[in-house]
Amino acid sequence: MTRISILFILFCFPFVLFGQKYSFVTYSTEKGLPQSQVTSINQDNEGYLWVSTLGGLAKFNGRDFFSVSTSDGLLNNRIKSIDFYKDTIWIGHDGGISSIRNNQINSIAFSGNGNDQSRNVSKVIGFKDDIYVCSNGGGLYKRIGKELVKVPLSESDFERIRSAVVYENELYLATRGGILVSNDGINFRRLENYGEISYSGIFLRGDKMVFSSYSNGIAIRDLKTKTTRKISGDDLKYSIYNCYIDKKGKIWLSTLNGIVAVDNDFSITFLDDSNGLPVNMISCYFNDSEGNFWIGSQGKGIFRYPGMNFKYFDQSTGFPSDLIVTGFQTQKGDYYFGTFDKGIIKKEKNGKIKIVNSQEETIWSSVSGVNNKMWFGSGSSLIEMDEDENMSYHYMDSNPSIPGTKLRLCIK
Repeated sequence: MTRISILFILFCFPFVLFGQKYSFVTYSTEKGLPQSQVTSINQDNEGYLWVSTLGGLAKFNGRDFFSVSTSDGLLNNRIKSIDFYKDTIWIGHDGGISSIRNNQINSIAFSGNGNDQSRNVSKVIGFKDDIYVCSNGGGLYKRIGKELVKVPLSESDFERIRSAVVYENELYLATRGGILVSNDGINFRRLENYGEISYSGIFLRGDKMVFSSYSNGIAIRDLKTKTTRKISGDDLKYSIYNCYIDKKGKIWLSTLNGIVAVDNDFSITFLDDSNGLPVNMISCYFNDSEGNFWIGSQGKGIFRYPGMNFKYFDQSTGFPSDLIVTGFQTQKGDYYFGTFDKGIIKKEKNGKIKIVNSQEETIWSSVSGVNNKMWFGSGSSLIEMDEDENMSYHYMDSNPSIPGTKLRLCIK
């Protein structure tokens, strides 16, 4: 059992729900995150989640955040990337890189020609036993001893490197001037089939690679079949700032207007604050070792996303009440919900919703199948209902076996 196990409590009925509003659990500064602008999420071999922000680094055990900052030895608190290579955590930030190994922190700053402490690192990647540092504006560097030595690139647009991956002993760079590839870390060529356009990201999982561009859509490369599927910028609607592939092969794209998700059948789903996303400005994604899916935002911390199987019943999706207290599903497939303000609400198997007329507005508890009846505990009575929704009311004054008002049902 890894340390990132997180208790996530929901009303866990086997719903097949209508509407398009989803659930998110938010962790931000009030939970201990050092800063709310998240730039990267990753996980170590012990199961701890690591979160980088523009105000420091955080280690998360599923309950508490433990901050790491310049006071602990980091070179800079404005962190842009977290990567793992050979049992070492590599941290990219403004001005250079830091590494954590066996709880020891070491840092290397940019130096020599073009020294600029504001230069930001977009990615630290291991390639052929060496560490390469990608900078969005400063180009590519190779760590040699305690120095970062610049790798010459042939065009100025190549100096803006947004991300990098390694596949079959080749290093791929997503740059403002296109996709570069090298088999030695010295000589790079541009992949001509992907154009001289500005790429915002690149991600690899298994034999699937995705390239995202700001305004020209994405390219999805099947590395087994050597085929490429492109989706236009018009189809994606928004400028794309980053890309990610989850463990099921779904592609997640970051925008300033919410999330764009591309499924394996190339269908597109849009998520934003209108259907539950806490904030539209999304920066990064991560699928941890236990299957939890995390989303990093620009201003609201990180969110845990349980998936599209969990959705809301609320007034924005046509439900009569937001204040659902209790509920159950009958053997016929209908749902009955007790609410705080609308009494009993029924959602039929065919999706039709109605308020079941009763004398009580507040329903605190419910159970089905006892003596072939449905039972509801209200603020003043015990309601007995048959399958035709005929009701009988049992009050404390007339039935001494009822202990009091505000009934909570307990069935042995």
